Amino acid sequence: MLYSVIFILLFLIVMILIGLSRLDLIYEYNLDGGKDHVVITVSAFRGILKYRKDISKDNKEKEKKTELRDKYIHFKQLYKLFDLTKKYLQKKIMIKDLKIEVEIGTGDACYTGITVGLVWSAVGTAVTIISNVFDTKKIYCNVTPNFSKKSLKLDLDCIFSMRIVNIIVVGLKMLVFYLKNRKTFKRTIGGDLSG
Repeated sequence: MLYSVIFILLFLIVMILIGLSRLDLIYEYNLDGGKDHVVITVSAFRGILKYRKDISKDNKEKEKKTELRDKYIHFKQLYKLFDLTKKYLQKKIMIKDLKIEVEIGTGDACYTGITVGLVWSAVGTAVTIISNVFDTKKIYCNVTPNFSKKSLKLDLDCIFSMRIVNIIVVGLKMLVFYLKNRKTFKRTIGGDLSG
């Protein structure tokens, strides 16, 4: 009996520690000359557990064509899913590090200067919105003009952090939403989300 109580207590302590531990999601996006490069890394327990995945797609790959109506319905479902979790996540997600670096060149010095000014304005607005919505720790932004040639480069690195227990709650919310709208998801994406 005593061993059972000790085992249950240890199990509960471990579950609480796991639930209160933070999970870091590192998103790296690089655009250079029209080529996209995306890497997502998931890290837990201060980097002891880590999984890294390159999800870049070859530009030659083409997605299956679907009807415009089906795309619209699918987008609406995804937006509802995002809206469902948005309010809950706003106060739970912490952005530990956000880095945005842009290089722009139009081939004309005048247009390059104007474009850089517009991009700075857009980046500043986006950063302000992000800072108001999420708890942000570190932000670095830089927009560099390239007056010598046409170029478009973007480096976006972001580290999101949230407690594992919050991820479990969001996962359950998403599962319930998916089960309620399963037929719509199957019809619009041509298959079951589970595989």
